[in-house]
Amino acid sequence: MKLSIVVPCYNVAPYLERGLTSLTNQTLTDIEIICIDDKSTDNTLEKLKEIAKCDLRIKVFENDENKGVGYTRNRGIDLAKGEFVGFMDPDDWVDTDFYAKLIDKAEKTQTPVVCGEVLEHPFGKKPIKLKRFVKRNYFSFQYHYSAVYHREFLNYFNICYPCLCIGEDTVFETMVKIRTPKPILHVRGVAYHYCRRPGSLGDDRWGKKQLDDYIVAINRVFDEFNNSDMDFPVQAYVAGALYYFNYFYEGVFTKLRGPELQRQLAEALIKLSKKQRATVLYANDRRLFYALADENVDEVLGILKASVWEKREFFVFDRFKFMEIRKNKFRKIIFLFGVPVLRSAIKYE
Repeated sequence: MKLSIVVPCYNVAPYLERGLTSLTNQTLTDIEIICIDDKSTDNTLEKLKEIAKCDLRIKVFENDENKGVGYTRNRGIDLAKGEFVGFMDPDDWVDTDFYAKLIDKAEKTQTPVVCGEVLEHPFGKKPIKLKRFVKRNYFSFQYHYSAVYHREFLNYFNICYPCLCIGEDTVFETMVKIRTPKPILHVRGVAYHYCRRPGSLGDDRWGKKQLDDYIVAINRVFDEFNNSDMDFPVQAYVAGALYYFNYFYEGVFTKLRGPELQRQLAEALIKLSKKQRATVLYANDRRLFYALADENVDEVLGILKASVWEKREFFVFDRFKFMEIRKNKFRKIIFLFGVPVLRSAIKYE
């Protein structure tokens, strides 16, 4: 069998038909579709069994109790029989030739990991093409669901997802980046369609459980880099561990519910900054670097609050965005048609 596609399912009954139809309609037909219900409380399991009757390639499994998406994907890897493994969330979908093109590229280049493009579909908005941080090197890999993986590669290096409610993909991507013997290739013109819907795991507001798990995840990322035998150039490290670290303090802060969690984040950043190589942060934000080095929680909190971006968008005919201005208390960036044309520093008192 050429490909196993792992589909973790939890309370997604309204989306199953669209997602699974995109898999059964793949031009690559030598596949198995491993659907694992994670103890849904709606009719997801019944819907899965009903759809599976129409295509023998769909195999339905159940978890005995709710285990989370990391555990469920790992179980799918264990059940997989294909030469390659892919992952799709059931509320998403893929182009009909998505897996055929990725596997063709992987076989021609003897590369264990190949990824396609990602189109994000925000609720009620136009699709957005997600850009990767750095193109065409080991460390540009993001969006774990957009790739196919040689199953022997995953098993040989024991690459799996940690059992966390959030951030499990960050750890998985890091393990893949560090262990792949060849650069991860990117196939253009074929897309994974990521549906951002209200109430999904990627929802914007985080409580204590999400923050605690993401702190575990970001520490795992740094440990993976720092314990690796590879000699990382600075640009690789910036595209890897430091990229996630920057998101940790710039992105996560705005998601947290309340000042207590924000303070917990500041304390976690201070602990994390003590890890080897975190001093690369010096080149990115000196104020935060010195505040972390001084272990000054209040100062770190102030910098985090000052780093929050304000955004203004300008449209032609209320449809085409031609300009965007992003500003915080440190920096101002102006984009024209998505391209940054002006960056300026702002004096912060």
